[in-house]
Amino acid sequence: MVDEDGKLLKRIAGALPGKFLSLHGGSGIPDDQIRAAIKLGVVKININSELRVTFHEALKKTLEDKSTKDEVAIYKITPPAIEAMQKIVEDKILLFGSAGKM
Repeated sequence: MVDEDGKLLKRIAGALPGKFLSLHGGSGIPDDQIRAAIKLGVVKININSELRVTFHEALKKTLEDKSTKDEVAIYKITPPAIEAMQKIVEDKILLFGSAGKM
């Protein structure tokens, strides 16, 4: 996290004790900055764009593959895209420290 951003986040957290902080636009932020934000009180991180881009890229790759380019059954062409998204979600669960929590 850029030092100034970290200082600002720390001031915001200090000014709002007992309030939950949310990070909007968390896609693409480096892991070390995510960890720093969590330590400073961020409890919700949005990564929707990262998931959408991952899904799109994996689906595009499947559709461009010669062995599946004429396939029309959605259940046959989406598994690689779903698996790619699942990998991102699993990695983020670990990064956010949320594994095993309900």
